Amino acid sequence: MEHSFNSLVIITLLAFIVPIIIESVKKVKIPVVVGEIIAGVIIGKSGLNLIEAGSWLNFLSEFGFAFLMFLSGLEVDFNLIQRTAKKEKGILNGSILNSIIIFSLTLLISYIISQLFVIFNLLSTPWLMTLIISTTSLAIVMPTLKEKEIITTDYGQQLLLSALLADFLTILLITIFAILTTSGALHQILLIGLLFLAFIIFHKMGIIFSNSKIFDELAHATSQIKVRASFALILIFIALAQELGIEMILGAFLAGTIISLISDDENNYLNHKLDAIGYGFFIPIFFIMVGVKFDITVLFNSKDIWLFTICLIIASYLVKLIPALIFKRNYSWRETLSAGFLLSSRLSLIIAASTIGLELGIIGESINSAIILTAIFTCTVSPILFDYFCPEYEKDKESIVIIGSGELVSLLVKKLREDHTEITIIEKDSNRVKRAKQLADEVIEGDATNLSILKQVDINKNTTLVVATGDDYVNEKICKLVKDNFIVENILLLNSKCDMEKNKILSEEGINIITPSIAAVVMLENLIRSPKTFINLTEEKLTTKEIRLKQSFYIDKKVSDLDLPGECLLLSIERNNELIIPHGYNKLQYGDILTIAGSHDSVQLVARQLERAS
Repeated sequence: MEHSFNSLVIITLLAFIVPIIIESVKKVKIPVVVGEIIAGVIIGKSGLNLIEAGSWLNFLSEFGFAFLMFLSGLEVDFNLIQRTAKKEKGILNGSILNSIIIFSLTLLISYIISQLFVIFNLLSTPWLMTLIISTTSLAIVMPTLKEKEIITTDYGQQLLLSALLADFLTILLITIFAILTTSGALHQILLIGLLFLAFIIFHKMGIIFSNSKIFDELAHATSQIKVRASFALILIFIALAQELGIEMILGAFLAGTIISLISDDENNYLNHKLDAIGYGFFIPIFFIMVGVKFDITVLFNSKDIWLFTICLIIASYLVKLIPALIFKRNYSWRETLSAGFLLSSRLSLIIAASTIGLELGIIGESINSAIILTAIFTCTVSPILFDYFCPEYEKDKESIVIIGSGELVSLLVKKLREDHTEITIIEKDSNRVKRAKQLADEVIEGDATNLSILKQVDINKNTTLVVATGDDYVNEKICKLVKDNFIVENILLLNSKCDMEKNKILSEEGINIITPSIAAVVMLENLIRSPKTFINLTEEKLTTKEIRLKQSFYIDKKVSDLDLPGECLLLSIERNNELIIPHGYNKLQYGDILTIAGSHDSVQLVARQLERAS
């Protein structure tokens, strides 16, 4: 027990030191996971042999493995699939169909290559290797796309969708393969249905609990009820999977997808907490232990294994590059090649599949070592190749698209122009078009109820859409058309009549309704309660801006660390639909919406500062 505890101390110290060493090596960008595996090799049986794998370490390593699969499920963006299906009028269209074709071709080519390995006596059976080389690392794809700042582009979404689908289907197929290998009984496969039934039940329960007031009240401080619920969920699904004779990776993965389904942008702080727990403690133990158990001697005892490793690395790229040629239908050769290279990156799932193969006795230590080397090579080299081949994309600019051009719109545009914001107006009345051209950067003449007219404008996630045609029915029709075909976070609908019931339905769909009569009441109330502040804002002595914290350097920092310019003030923090009056000791969290007030230049400076990535 004492030796096992000492081993745990060594491993946790390495988990702390490895990221620091990797961060200090600027010339070559090595994933932290690769550093952890290499550190494990150095202290393990292939190196200094300092580690004795006792019951503590085995449990923590196994739970780290399960937690890794749980976080893989957490990364599945169902909103992306839903939005894509909606945008492309069904599941079997466009991006989703392309992703299915890419994965199907990957499986086919993987099987052909695995059969060649069998013919040349490098493998005894092709099935597991088919699944192993079909994997893709979502944990590499997602951060790479975010870093390149193309995750919200059509190209980035197609890549992400392909990785998501490959991750989910390979986990499912590996589970089915493991069942057939261990029991050979087809009825065991049907038991997977029970796991999915539990998935549906717990998902429904999760929605009920996550929306309850008591859950929100216990979400912070010492209770951390949502974190506790997440751990309970992962353990329930692991236990259920084992009881049903199913690989725990599927149970852990499904537990993660439940959290992903019930989480929204406001609840993403929970994902960050779970990421911190997983990548801060459990997962490094698993990867270091992979290195500890890695037997490097088998690589030197056989020339064939080196040949197999080289062939496996080449195969890992071929099975992704060939299917990626589908990208050529919509993208350039550089984008097509870079897509193939990025989808070739493998990490957690390939190691998970190899671990299962080793436990089932399907592959030996030498093949396992070759697979780990392949994972290390592809997850290090693939992002570099992607970065080299992928062309630079222009960032989605913040813009305003206004549909309609009445007197109210003219006044609005004049006010907005002082901000130097890019404004586009869509107007079908030819007389109004002439006047609009004097106000906006771009004017499109046409009927906005026609999708082809809307597609002439660069409507993206950073677009604010104002719908003000003067006809409430037409306004609502345009809003529905936009919601069905574009990804827009901020839609403002200017209606002449106040229909509370209809407004509630539109609000639930993410559309903000403005009614002139209600707006006038709000203005009068502000003039009565805070006349000086309101006049300063309307006369533009002051300006305000809302900033949502995402991937910011300031997450987990105190408000006192913000170092705002003298002409700026943090007015409020909105978190989980609750308003927080900021104090110096308040810590900023992922997803917080900060309201900043000050002079125009100072507010823009603070916005850039807060949006700075870590």
